[in-house]
Amino acid sequence: MPEISIRAEKIFEIAGWPVTNAVLLSLAALAVLVLIAVAIRRSLEMIPGKLQSVFELLLEEIFKIMDTVLGSRHLSEKYLPIVATIFLFILTSNWLGLLPIIGPIGIRGHGAVPGGGDVLIPLFRSPASDLNFTIALAVISVFSVNFLGISAIGFGRHFGKFFNFKNPILSFTGLLEFISEFVKIISYLFRLF
Repeated sequence: MPEISIRAEKIFEIAGWPVTNAVLLSLAALAVLVLIAVAIRRSLEMIPGKLQSVFELLLEEIFKIMDTVLGSRHLSEKYLPIVATIFLFILTSNWLGLLPIIGPIGIRGHGAVPGGGDVLIPLFRSPASDLNFTIALAVISVFSVNFLGISAIGFGRHFGKFFNFKNPILSFTGLLEFISEFVKIISYLFRLF
């Protein structure tokens, strides 16, 4: 009987580091993305084939969305790598987690409930169902945005929006903005979970 668990189950260890079923599906998603990228790279043509056309269409749609948010194609091209990487990785891992063969493939283990017998521990599990994965992506996203903000407008100007002592209202608003940067991590964490 399959067991439902909030935390990702450990499948095996490598040098003392636990490898969970969520990590295995993350690696599978990474492998799928790498294989698709290699296949596209090898078959790039001036007149695109079917696979290249699909990805050019996807890329153009992502650019259109980013252009409306950022206001210029130059900025969209600058920030596309991190935005598209996170988007494609989450999309691929979630789609792989929906495959019907993912749940039934597993190993026998002991249930978490005392007295529970052998249960089926799934070999693969959607990474977004593990809080470690979602908190890692949330932290990477928030710190990337702040790092890119610093690199775009400078350290003083970027943190000036948080620490502004011109008047009490701007100081209080800046303090709230600074706190909201940490709240974003929690918000992203639970949205993706």
